[in-house]
Amino acid sequence: MEQKHIVMFSGGAASSVVAKMVADKYPNDTILLHTPSGAEHPDADRFREQVAKFIGLPITVESAKKTLWELVETRKYIPNNNLPFCTTELKLIPKDRFLKRLEKQGIDFIQYLGLGVDEWRRIQKVWARNQLDGRKVEFPLMDHKLTGADCQKIIREEWKICLPQPYMYLSHNNCIPCYKGGQAHWYKVWKYYPDQFIRASTAERRCSNTVFNGFSLDELAEKWASEPDQMDLFGDQEGIPCMCAL
Repeated sequence: MEQKHIVMFSGGAASSVVAKMVADKYPNDTILLHTPSGAEHPDADRFREQVAKFIGLPITVESAKKTLWELVETRKYIPNNNLPFCTTELKLIPKDRFLKRLEKQGIDFIQYLGLGVDEWRRIQKVWARNQLDGRKVEFPLMDHKLTGADCQKIIREEWKICLPQPYMYLSHNNCIPCYKGGQAHWYKVWKYYPDQFIRASTAERRCSNTVFNGFSLDELAEKWASEPDQMDLFGDQEGIPCMCAL
């Protein structure tokens, strides 16, 4: 039976290193599957394309019907950790649609995700979900005992490819903002990506809920503007990143 090797290619450092590992092993049967959100930094596209060229494979795109911002506008509701419908509709549903097409064609496949040795709890959760679906999933970074930081170092020092701009400030290369991020993430968005923060706060005013219970993004912005050096309080803890298609 024909078998494909599907790398969930978000365009972050971790998924890029996984893509190289899998493509080196299965050069003729590897698919780099990207599910765009419409809310990534423009430099994410440059990085994905550069990595794909380095690996020597095209990017296969499976898009949702709406972007993140269109989804929020349509629902008039803000996604969050308790209701991450953005992940479901922008990542999981498109991925599932693609995999079901393979299943209908009788093509066997293995999925590969960029979760490192420091994310074993998430690995357990993802593995269990795929077991229920009867689908195979592997975690090459875990097998090689690599972290996300290790992946960034490999890309910078060995591949000589510039990491995407968001890594200057954020711990991931996903949506800006990530609605599953904590206050530290939103502080960095407010400080370094003010246009995106304003877009999110404007959308929040039109919705029936807020990102954080009990206070709005506008209120957070007022607090941060009046209390400098918030970064010293947050450090690098941004909350749970929304990794691609988990």
